[in-house]
Amino acid sequence: MDIYYFSPDSPQRNLGGLKREMEVFFSHGDFSANFQPFAHFVDFDQTVRKKMPSFLLLPSWYYRLYGEKLGLRPLMSPLFKGATTYQKVLLVRKGSPITMATISNQSLAMTTLGPADESTLNSILFSAHGVDSHALNIVTVPKDADALFALALGHVDMALVGKRSIAQIGEVNPKILLSVQPLAESAPIPGPILCYAKGKVDGTVVEQLKGLLQKKPNGANVLEILQIDGWRVVGE
Repeated sequence: MDIYYFSPDSPQRNLGGLKREMEVFFSHGDFSANFQPFAHFVDFDQTVRKKMPSFLLLPSWYYRLYGEKLGLRPLMSPLFKGATTYQKVLLVRKGSPITMATISNQSLAMTTLGPADESTLNSILFSAHGVDSHALNIVTVPKDADALFALALGHVDMALVGKRSIAQIGEVNPKILLSVQPLAESAPIPGPILCYAKGKVDGTVVEQLKGLLQKKPNGANVLEILQIDGWRVVGE
């Protein structure tokens, strides 16, 4: 069976390595699965609509927009530090004159937040500062790290990057963080959701995967692979 993974705001940077590690994990748990990560929204969305998998780990906004129509049912949400939400930081280059009052027409690198990017940006960040993100020139990138590097290299004026990605990149390349500075923080953003496709998989298999992901010590291994702390079962 197929498990699709699309989580652009996760700190995962090597999707090929993620695929290999997850398939080894499933094979050790006697669970036959093809784990397929996606870097780009268009590829993920087109593949889902062409060949619906049994399970999907996807952004909350995707489930909110398309979940009911596609027959998806939420199963579990990943946890990090006990939360199913995360925050992003609006960054500019060190010494930049840009302020929240002068960001109109500036370029902003970020991962996708769905087809209504601007409206979502307003709700999580900009409206609180009296700014309309429709006035920005948004450059969509596959991963948080790409947004931060684009800013550091001077390709864009601003970047919106997850706190976890900033910390991870800073551990590997602290010089990059010395070249940027924060301008504002977003409100908490709902994190990804693990779903199953109604009619594609029966309840026994759903419970099997759920138990496998929560099982110890294998559970601890998969938490390390996915870079999370645990799971919250939807409805519990």
